[in-house]
Amino acid sequence: MKWVDLAQKRIKSVYYSDEHGQFGAYDQKLGVHLLSYGSILLLLDSGEWLSLENDDEREGLTLFHAAATMAEGFHQIPPKRDPIWSQLSDLTLKRIEIYLGQFLVGQAEGKSASKAIRKTIHASIELVFQHGESLFISIAEINENHELEQSLFGLALYTRRETGVLYGLIP
Repeated sequence: MKWVDLAQKRIKSVYYSDEHGQFGAYDQKLGVHLLSYGSILLLLDSGEWLSLENDDEREGLTLFHAAATMAEGFHQIPPKRDPIWSQLSDLTLKRIEIYLGQFLVGQAEGKSASKAIRKTIHASIELVFQHGESLFISIAEINENHELEQSLFGLALYTRRETGVLYGLIP
């Protein structure tokens, strides 16, 4: 499924799962929900199930059609009580913005030196909702200095644009 296909659709339920089959962790200081090696499952008002995953071999943050039975391995996140989703007044999507990032995938040996081989992928997405509010999802994790950094090993959800800009996740 393409990201643009989400426009004008309404999210009914949200589910998280991290590498331990848990719902990840909310970092109050950063205002970010983190999912280490995680996935997000969305149930739309239409009854359609979608899985948002980091598939770095394809295009990075990728949207897949999913079966309802997938929800069995996930934790339902009540949008009205969640520190991220509760900031949104209407879960109807207006548009989706994609922000690209580059990741090192190897080295090419040249005549005089090796050259880094990088791959461009969807590193962050911005879900823009009906009333202009946004939710950002980035390929990121918290480093040893308690800062967000791009990483292929986690997903970070946040609503403050300045968070993504500060840590170089979005322009």
